Amino acid sequence: MTEALRAVIRHAFDTMQLHRLEASVIPTNERSVRVLERLGFLVEGYARKYLFINGQLRDHLLTSLSNPELEDAERFRQAGSVGARSLGPEPPRAPSPSPGETPRPDPNDGRALDGTRRTQ
Repeated sequence: MTEALRAVIRHAFDTMQLHRLEASVIPTNERSVRVLERLGFLVEGYARKYLFINGQLRDHLLTSLSNPELEDAERFRQAGSVGARSLGPEPPRAPSPSPGETPRPDPNDGRALDGTRRTQ
């Protein structure tokens, strides 16, 4: 398993130019936890009742591995990483509501209430 994940990491970082990988693992799965540790994944958090597996909600450790070649923002942009390609000029913002006024979403701006783009 370790060698297979090493190949995935190489492909993700070298070929796809991803800047980060994430993995979640059940804390009691000691073998998987050791594989992630051996590969350099760092624990970022603990998610209670994260996934429904075998009839019950299971806690998970949340881990990540950063591409050391893209930790510098300039190198990240130069590499054309997926995240860097999505960075561009910030879209214009709507005027702030007056104090006490409830902000209302513009139905014509193409975004859903959660901020994601709607498909037409």
